[in-house]
Amino acid sequence: MIKPRSVENFLKSVHLIFNPDKAKGANFAVQFHFKGDENIDVVIRVADGKLQVERGVGEGTDLTVRADSAAWLKFVKWRYPLPGGNI
Repeated sequence: MIKPRSVENFLKSVHLIFNPDKAKGANFAVQFHFKGDENIDVVIRVADGKLQVERGVGEGTDLTVRADSAAWLKFVKWRYPLPGGNI
């Protein structure tokens, strides 16, 4: 379970919960636009069992998430904690 205190910590901890075996055959990219306390644009890509976190605005994303950074942290920490190996 991850309980990041910032979006930066969330982005660093994504690698901790990523399970390459469960990601085999999955290929997608999610663009995040965080605003508020932390203004961060980042793309998280999963392809061929590998995870990439890329800063900035990316091309060819499958989903875009726009969220207030504080609201995102509440979502991740309290409402929907992510058990390890979920992704």
